[in-house]
Amino acid sequence: MDWSTKRKVTYGVATIFFIFAIGAYLFQNVLFPEPTCFDVKQNGFEVGVDCGGECALRCTSEIVPIKVTWARALSVGNNRYDLVGLVENKNIDNTPKEIGYKFSVFGKDGAEIFVYTGTTTISVEDEKPIIVSNKLVNGTPDKTTLTIFPAQHFTANEKPKSPLVRTLRVRHEDGDIPRVYVTLKNMTQKSFADLPVRVVLYDSNRNAIAAGETLIKSLNPEAEPEIVFTWNERFSSPVASTVVYYDFKSF
Repeated sequence: MDWSTKRKVTYGVATIFFIFAIGAYLFQNVLFPEPTCFDVKQNGFEVGVDCGGECALRCTSEIVPIKVTWARALSVGNNRYDLVGLVENKNIDNTPKEIGYKFSVFGKDGAEIFVYTGTTTISVEDEKPIIVSNKLVNGTPDKTTLTIFPAQHFTANEKPKSPLVRTLRVRHEDGDIPRVYVTLKNMTQKSFADLPVRVVLYDSNRNAIAAGETLIKSLNPEAEPEIVFTWNERFSSPVASTVVYYDFKSF
């Protein structure tokens, strides 16, 4: 092949490559469509239609439903009860932005005597009690159930490797008006506002006998406040243990 022919071949290959590159650029959205997460199509790196991959919405196949561990109606006197249920989120990187729930209270004859519905949130890889306080129930509760309604899950902040807030001390004060004192510490250099704190008190058989909640309006860096939970009547059983729960935001 002489020099003139080689030059023509080189120019031809370069021209073909140039045309291909221009075509690829013009048709890249057709050849390699980016996920929009809102086009009702499965494209890009989506796992399902508008979910998974780079989309904030997680697909059903990627999530573990929120689990209810137990539910109780705890007497606080005068036919009033605290409705309490423990729920668990086993997902490590996603959670609903809001979950709907329903407490159902049944009498000894199996009839439903009280219903309460509401909404709450739960962090990733966490468990928390849902507490509905001081509800008048017309009858004696025999069974209480907590139902969690299906909800969409979204990518959320993962659980910190170290606790943001640590429980330092818990002490009980028995009597006609029982009290629980909780000393906690902010383990970070950041402040928290409107931090929900909940406690569940258990007997020796690990049955819940009381629950309470409060809201810390402001928790400064490395602060060690003591908060108090109070009930209006004696507990049905001696307190064997107390678990403190902190409710942090995931989004």
